[in-house]
Amino acid sequence: RYPERTRTITLDGVVPPGLALVPRIAIESQRALDGVFARCAADAACNARFPALPQQLAKLDAALRKAPAAIRLADPLTAKPREGQFTRSALVAAIRLLLYSPATASLLPLLVHEAATNGNVVPLAAQAEMAGEALEQAIAFGMHNSVVCAEEAPRFGESADRAALEATLIGPQMVDGMAAICGVWPRGPVDEDFAQPLRSEVPALLLSGEFDPATPADWGARAAAGFSDVRHLVFPGQAHGQERLRCAQRIIRQFVDAGTATSLDTACVDEIRPAPFFLSFSGSAP
Repeated sequence: RYPERTRTITLDGVVPPGLALVPRIAIESQRALDGVFARCAADAACNARFPALPQQLAKLDAALRKAPAAIRLADPLTAKPREGQFTRSALVAAIRLLLYSPATASLLPLLVHEAATNGNVVPLAAQAEMAGEALEQAIAFGMHNSVVCAEEAPRFGESADRAALEATLIGPQMVDGMAAICGVWPRGPVDEDFAQPLRSEVPALLLSGEFDPATPADWGARAAAGFSDVRHLVFPGQAHGQERLRCAQRIIRQFVDAGTATSLDTACVDEIRPAPFFLSFSGSAP
C-alpha cells in the first residue's frame, strides 16, 4: 500500500493474500506430522525404538474415539495430583501444538509410542496442557477471531476440501469451529482487493520452515513470485517461526543493512539440523 514508506519487508511464516489459512491447517499439520514420522523412520535409532508410528497413532486415536482415558496429573503450580480425562480432542490439540517447534516435535515419537504401546497417556496429556496454556498466553483470541472472521470466513466454503480434511487427524473440526464462531462474531470491513496477489518492488526476505504445520514453505514460494527483489529461505527440519535462530537473525540484520535481498550470505541455513529425537524420557541418544 505504501512502498515509499517501506524500506524492506521481512516475513517469517508466509501466507499469500489469496489463500485462506484456517481451512488448510488440518492438511498442513498432517503434512508436518507425516514428515516427522518419516524422519524418525529414516533414523536408525528412532526407527528401532519406535517402529510403525502411523499405526501406533491410529491405534491411540481409535481408542480415544471410543472413550477418553482416565488420567492422574500433577498440577503444574501446586504439584497436587488431579484426576481427569484425556480425550481425542486433547490428543489432536497436543499433536498439532507440539508440531510448532522442532524441539517439541522431537518428543512426538516417544509420546505416541508410550501412549499406544504402554497405555500411558499421562506424558502426552501433560504436554497438551502445557502447550494449551502457552497458546492462551500467546494469542489474544478476541483479536484472532475478529481478523479471521473478517478476512477468511467469507472464503471458507470455497477453500475447504472436506474429503481432504476428513483424511487428516484433525479433520474438519477447526474450520467448522471457526465457522460457528464467525456466525456470531462481529467483523469489520475488508478491502475489495484483499485476496489479490501482491505485487511489490520493495525488497523482501521470506522465511519458512521445512516442517511448518501452519505456513508451509510452498506458500512462501508462492508469495515470493510477487516481489521483484526477494530471497525465500527454507530452514531444514524447522517448524513455525525462524527468527529465534541465530542464523536467521544474522541474515535479517544483513538484509536490513543492505536494503536488498540479492547479495545475502545464507550459508548458515545449510548447516541447520532438526532437533534429535527423544529416545527415552532422559533425552536423545548421546
